[in-house]
Amino acid sequence: MHPNAAFRFPDAEQALAFVAAVGFAHLFGVTPAGPRVAHMPLLVMPS
Repeated sequence: MHPNAAFRFPDAEQALAFVAAVGFAHLFGVTPAGPRVAHMPLLVMPS
């Protein structure tokens, strides 16, 4: 998760509900050719 407290979820259930509802994440990086973003599907599995 993001290190800034403004982006944290108060509990794991809320975080899992958000992931289940949205279903995608973004991974940002910088390459010699410039900034890039990858769209990543997320899967919530019961533990």
